[in-house]
Amino acid sequence: MVRRLRAAATLCAVSVLALSAVSRASPLDLIVSTQDGKYQRTDGAGLTRNPPAPDSLVVFDATHMPPRIIARVEDGIEQTIAGPPQSVAITPDGKLALLGAPSRLGAHGETIVDTFLQIVDLGDAHPHAARMPMGTTIQGIAINPAGTLALACGVDGQVRVLALHGTQVEMRDTLRIASRRLASAVFTPDGRHALVTRRDDGGVEVLRVEGDHVTDTGRRLSSGLSPYALSVSKDGHWAVTGNVGVPGQPDFALSQSTGDADVITLYDLSHEPFRAVDYAAAPTIPEGIAISPDGRWVVVQSMGGSFLPHDQSGHETHGALVLYRNEDGHLVRTGEWPSGVAGQAVMFAHGSDLVLVQRNVEHEIAVYRREGGTLVPTKTVYPMGGGPVAFNETPR
Repeated sequence: MVRRLRAAATLCAVSVLALSAVSRASPLDLIVSTQDGKYQRTDGAGLTRNPPAPDSLVVFDATHMPPRIIARVEDGIEQTIAGPPQSVAITPDGKLALLGAPSRLGAHGETIVDTFLQIVDLGDAHPHAARMPMGTTIQGIAINPAGTLALACGVDGQVRVLALHGTQVEMRDTLRIASRRLASAVFTPDGRHALVTRRDDGGVEVLRVEGDHVTDTGRRLSSGLSPYALSVSKDGHWAVTGNVGVPGQPDFALSQSTGDADVITLYDLSHEPFRAVDYAAAPTIPEGIAISPDGRWVVVQSMGGSFLPHDQSGHETHGALVLYRNEDGHLVRTGEWPSGVAGQAVMFAHGSDLVLVQRNVEHEIAVYRREGGTLVPTKTVYPMGGGPVAFNETPR
């Protein structure tokens, strides 16, 4: 409880501070989280909070143990739980954040999904979200390790290639990757490739990056049904994706689910051509997934049956955290623990020592400590004021 109260006080304080603290933190140890303050899942139904809280962007300095909140932005921010858990990105210098998945409430309380990219200058004395028209709703966003390029995944099946010049963003190119929705993107640590999940059409597309020029290699890696979030190890050897299964398809109805198991996929990126090398079962809808910087551990947050109504077959009272050990290309489950209801993204911090977990329904981020193959909840919980929906970190 002490940790929770301190985190709440910090959250209030940082919203009125200048964001110069961002530039003082190590570029490799910043984590960004976005919150949807409008949405509240209740017994399987998506409802609007009354009154709604502001949508927000929060920056953590992960050089501290536990991580410290150093910035909060609400002005102009729009977010939605309907986006993937990587619909936000931050540059290596911590000065610029890009956000997708914008939505707002209309005059009659209806949800309006917008079609712009949100650009936040974190060095501004009064940071706010500027808007850049995209012509489609943006989902996942990735920034390259050099901080010069960004990829924005659209629901129209196209990737927008953006050139970054300090805090200025310029449209460079558009690549057709699929006929339907894309989900997430991630650059390899050497900056020479990027991976994009084809949520509706299936598979993970491999892009080639040469300077500021991005092309589609035409290579498509195997995946499970509805590949969603992505993560790559710091050495560039391994990548993982969570496949959210039938619930991730555009024609899915809640009544169709009985809490079926889904899968995650492990990829070997150590040499070309890249390839999928292993699959591992996970509780239904592995929404959040992260691989540790050294590639040895994979953590998943699955909704499990917690997203279903209490009287529907497959319902569970909570979601699940699952930890896997990567044994040279083979995933071994080391444990499973209860998590939040219909949880969202997860993130490693302090190497692989800590795991940050977004609990959407509970409007909080919880910190777990990894002890070998076990995840142990700590007393640190950050109340976020809205439901956390997306995580990302400064590029590896």
